[in-house]
Amino acid sequence: MPLLLGVAQRVQRRGRSLDILGFGSMIELALFPCHLEAFYLILHFPNDWFQNSFTFQLRAVNVQRSQQWASTDVTIGISDTPSGTFTREDDFGSRESFEINTDEGPVRLENHRLVVRCPALMLSGPGGVKIEVVRDGCRTIAGYFVCGWSQPAPLSEAERRAILSRPGAKRFLGIILQCKECSDRITIKESLSPADQTDQEEGSCWAVDAPDPWRCKCGASVIPTVYIKNGLFELFRRDTGKIEGRQIAVTRQYEKHALHTMLAEYEQLIHSEPSEEAVQTFLEEHPIFWSFLSPISILHKPPILTVCKADFGILTSSHVLYLVEIEKPQTRLMKRNSGLHSEFQAGLDQLRTWRVLVEDQRSAVLQCMGFKMDEVHDVRFMLIAGLARSSHDNAIHTLRRSPLEGEFCCFDELAA
Repeated sequence: MPLLLGVAQRVQRRGRSLDILGFGSMIELALFPCHLEAFYLILHFPNDWFQNSFTFQLRAVNVQRSQQWASTDVTIGISDTPSGTFTREDDFGSRESFEINTDEGPVRLENHRLVVRCPALMLSGPGGVKIEVVRDGCRTIAGYFVCGWSQPAPLSEAERRAILSRPGAKRFLGIILQCKECSDRITIKESLSPADQTDQEEGSCWAVDAPDPWRCKCGASVIPTVYIKNGLFELFRRDTGKIEGRQIAVTRQYEKHALHTMLAEYEQLIHSEPSEEAVQTFLEEHPIFWSFLSPISILHKPPILTVCKADFGILTSSHVLYLVEIEKPQTRLMKRNSGLHSEFQAGLDQLRTWRVLVEDQRSAVLQCMGFKMDEVHDVRFMLIAGLARSSHDNAIHTLRRSPLEGEFCCFDELAA
């Protein structure tokens, strides 16, 4: 009889083989309702099933509500030509080619194992899922798996800034609940910026104000929203690209026009001889300028013990903490007769002071910023000053090759 070996959260092709990730009998989700078509089932079939071509129906059934189920049809055909098929060779040199297709796309068979997308069953909350195989009117239970709920940690302000630094960041998320009987629907929204949660559109509400549970007008659909209230924001953390699930609506933070407008404003600012405070404010309001560091946390004016403060503290995805000092765009970098200008040297002196404090009291410095020791693998220093286009090429070249206290870039290079 067919046997469910487990469920995988992700399957990737690598050449002619598959990498199966997150494989097991339980998957933990941060958000419900959830369509299970985002996951993959790994099934094992008896050898005698593959003597001839055959078709079967794969069913996913909600254990708590057996009347809720979804299915997909799978056809397996045996042919003599391996073109466009997967070929298996046994110990005696006999070759068989399996052409496998479902209505969700191609799957892969190896040693009587089938990897196929789970049928599009929607679960409104945590629970068990039964997998059935139906062939020639005969229904067989292949196995079970469990969908659990894992409440994600709330978004901190520093993490929110880091997410905003991604060019593909999502500004609004909405999950759409709709009754199949009366077509009544509601969109429950979440915003990356709390300041957005003021306007209210008809037919929608913010997650914090959502009724629990939501009931449609006819009473046929009763869906708990506690998982939406406590888990929808988790989707902000995910990388850009397609979010699985047909009930999710996404509004991007940055469109092409918005990026061009932002760059134009930045160029105008850095060429207007602004104060250091004006530049600091602009970069605080537009964290996307730090995207080249792949931040997971951005701090404004982080304290370095009680001695001084950096302008920015940026923890990258590789767990490197950058302490950033900004000078003014009009800061002069080199003297006319070579040598570092005093305005530029002042910034380097600041980095030197930070380095001494970090080397002497690393644990206390990180604790003062709210980091644990294992969260930061290395501490580096960065100085942003001057304009490359306003400096001689020889001056920039000399600075690049000089041993400085940390990394260095100009304000116009920051916009690159």
